[in-house]
Amino acid sequence: MSDIVKSLQSDEDDVQSMVSVLKHRFLTSNECLLHGDLHTGSIFLAGDSRVRIFDSEFCMMGPVSFDLGLLMAHILISALSARGRENKKPQVELVELLWNSFRDVLTKLWESKHMDLEESNDTTLSVPEKGNVYTPGMFLKTDSRTSARDDFFDRIFRETCGFAAIAMIRRCIGVVSVEDLASIKNERIRALCECDIIRLARIMLLNADAHLELKEAIEEKRVPRDWNIKRLLNSVKTVLRFPCIVKDDTIKTIPVPWKVDKEEDDEEETLKNFFEVRGDLLKADDCQ
Repeated sequence: MSDIVKSLQSDEDDVQSMVSVLKHRFLTSNECLLHGDLHTGSIFLAGDSRVRIFDSEFCMMGPVSFDLGLLMAHILISALSARGRENKKPQVELVELLWNSFRDVLTKLWESKHMDLEESNDTTLSVPEKGNVYTPGMFLKTDSRTSARDDFFDRIFRETCGFAAIAMIRRCIGVVSVEDLASIKNERIRALCECDIIRLARIMLLNADAHLELKEAIEEKRVPRDWNIKRLLNSVKTVLRFPCIVKDDTIKTIPVPWKVDKEEDDEEETLKNFFEVRGDLLKADDCQ
């Protein structure tokens, strides 16, 4: 584990710069009221399907992506450490459920604003209401409404992955761990799980920067790639399929096979294309 920690600490150009960007976002954004420490251990599911969240002593104003990132981090930690806990299967689908549920609820609220304005028949409103970013008139234009919504969700998803990545790394190399990792008695297996978590976190962290992706796309004369829930799930599944192993008393990664046969399905091709581009993040040197 010491080498992978040193790798993170010395990566000033990518990892540390992105952490600084997210730190600034956390300290300067007042988008919404946050729980501040939202994870799977802070949620009750009542018998009537109601959800209760407790332990709100860290409640504060901040970016909407922060709470989402904390919850996503703990779901991914549980999934990538499942091999260290008997009879536990990775619940990867919960990540997709979390993001899609958030997006669906917020989309309905977004569209309800549009419906309210249509009923008012007031098309002259060009100044945002107090506390709102967008002008009321913008919601009456389908193209501008859809474009603003898609840009908003793209930013929130990237930030969510970034905050999740930081939380995942902190739980592995910080002072406070989580039960999913602490309950693994075999220290070697726990270290393997932690290496896999950090590998995924590094991928998520670097993809949190849309400007970096745009810069690389311009330099390589190609269309910028989207970083979305599908690519995140493909990343998780690939780390699960090619996990860290112990060989000669050293933790190593199983190399991801970049070349695939044409007969393989579309999902395999998607995995190959994604990790060819970001393959530098999965070098064995990171986990030696």
